[in-house]
Amino acid sequence: MLGNLTVAPGPLGLDPVDGVSWALWVEARFYLLMAALLVLGLTYRRVVACCGAWLLAGVIARELHSPLLDEFVLTRYTGLFVAGIVLHLMHRFGQSLLLGFAWCYQLTVLGLRVTDHAAVPPGEGGPSWAVCAVVLTVCLGLLALAGTGPLTGLRWRWPVTAGALTYPFYLVHQSLGVPRADRATPPKKGLPCSSKHVPDGPAYSSPSRRRPSSSWPSP
Repeated sequence: MLGNLTVAPGPLGLDPVDGVSWALWVEARFYLLMAALLVLGLTYRRVVACCGAWLLAGVIARELHSPLLDEFVLTRYTGLFVAGIVLHLMHRFGQSLLLGFAWCYQLTVLGLRVTDHAAVPPGEGGPSWAVCAVVLTVCLGLLALAGTGPLTGLRWRWPVTAGALTYPFYLVHQSLGVPRADRATPPKKGLPCSSKHVPDGPAYSSPSRRRPSSSWPSP
């Protein structure tokens, strides 16, 4: 328990107290990288340059096959982190080609990401790369449309509730989903099985709103 509280159970050789805690060390390294950027000074150009350099470092790290460099660059997650940053920049300042580069980069490591987390029964094939690529593309597309496209004007209440449920549901999805999937008779896969757990989400979340800060350094 104490080792997990350090947010670095993996480097300490400890098992996470919960399955979703695998992300702690990944997130901690991202925060350290962002802290370094904040120390240098946060401007639009510096953030864009950091994102571009990060993608380039990810390509180099994968080419060198260096575990040490991979620990710092987070090659499996570089495209996702950069895409998130760029989506926010697009919402504030307009379109950016960096989102396309981040998407292309993440497609190249998508197979590794799926292999890392997919539990494949013996004798069965893993998840389809094409299906995973479509899901990734649709998600990034919807986020882009919500930030700079025609979906920016939507003011429906249910997306606010759904967004508030996202993180709490993520924290319990494995604890809820794995036991139910194991008990499913006949065994169910994919969305039919996962959809059973969605109604449980409200029990673990209290939706709240928070007004985002409007301050951001000028380009």
